[in-house]
Amino acid sequence: MPQTNEDKAIKIATRIKKGLSEAEDKPIKPSMSLGVATKNSDRQKIEEVLKEAEDRMYRNKLIESKNIRNSIIDSLQNRLKEIETKEHCCRLQELVLKIGRALELPDNQLDELALLSLLHDIGKVVIPKNIFMKGDSLSQEDQEIIKKHSETGYRIALASPDLAHIANAILAHHEHWDGSGYPQGLKEKEIPFNARVLAIAHAYEIMTGGYFNKQPISHEEALEELKKYAGSRFDPKLVKKFVEIMSN
Repeated sequence: MPQTNEDKAIKIATRIKKGLSEAEDKPIKPSMSLGVATKNSDRQKIEEVLKEAEDRMYRNKLIESKNIRNSIIDSLQNRLKEIETKEHCCRLQELVLKIGRALELPDNQLDELALLSLLHDIGKVVIPKNIFMKGDSLSQEDQEIIKKHSETGYRIALASPDLAHIANAILAHHEHWDGSGYPQGLKEKEIPFNARVLAIAHAYEIMTGGYFNKQPISHEEALEELKKYAGSRFDPKLVKKFVEIMSN
């Protein structure tokens, strides 16, 4: 689209998606995967810009494909039935997208967040099931094995062209704002932005969902816990934004 900046292009793509979503499903529901990229200078080669748009389109296709998404979730469920459920993943995805939209993130980043919410724990598929069955009685050795899942997930994602773009966020989703997390001890803005968003949404979902044999706490209590750990575990600015979103 000549003489069209990135904001306008994204709005056009969004309008196309909206039109498709409102279309009748007779004889079949139409669907389309879109990717947007912008040439901003003479130094950029048009072939590279087109390739970037195509790559984003394929990422979007991965998100939109129900068959692929369900097969991934089913695979995780079969291996980790007591840890990850499809309902948990769906609620987590809703939360990260709610944050992303409130922050007015571009569509391609929303796609990354959606995919990350589904696959951040993919490394747990290699952890023996008996470890998860122990509940709160994990040994130090068991805890160290579980901590390896972010590195394993990183390697799994990095090996797939469709998932490589979220590999760093998978690796960093247990890092803490003050540097006390794992596996690299990253702190503050060293932690990928999407990983910081996921950490807040995941903590809220775990607290209110009552996972790991723990009683769920209320919406208000969960927000207070997040505020308590803002600046230590979580990005304080993102916590403030999340509390504003959820309070409304």
